[in-house]
Amino acid sequence: MTLAQSALSMGRWPIDRTCADLRTLLNMRLHPGSMSINVSARELRGGNFPGDVLSALRRHDIHPGYMQLEITETTVAQNRDSAVNILNVLRERGVQVAIDDFGTCYSSLS
Repeated sequence: MTLAQSALSMGRWPIDRTCADLRTLLNMRLHPGSMSINVSARELRGGNFPGDVLSALRRHDIHPGYMQLEITETTVAQNRDSAVNILNVLRERGVQVAIDDFGTCYSSLS
């Protein structure tokens, strides 16, 4: 495994861990609401990000509505068309998407 592949797989770990922890809470009949996960530009661009997210949700039997992915404004701005396409695939399947740090970079009033 190359260093880039290793970094990418490490980036997927929080998604899988969050799904596993959420499954534990749901099995205890606790409903924490949605779980937010920050996603880096590298994770979004690398591999099959939507497939990896949806696979983790299926593997842990988590409804997509429980997951909210937070993407920075800069990440979206760097490769807008690709990011929008990837995020739309996930949104269409019920995953929530939020723009993190909005207004601190490209859309900043300063």
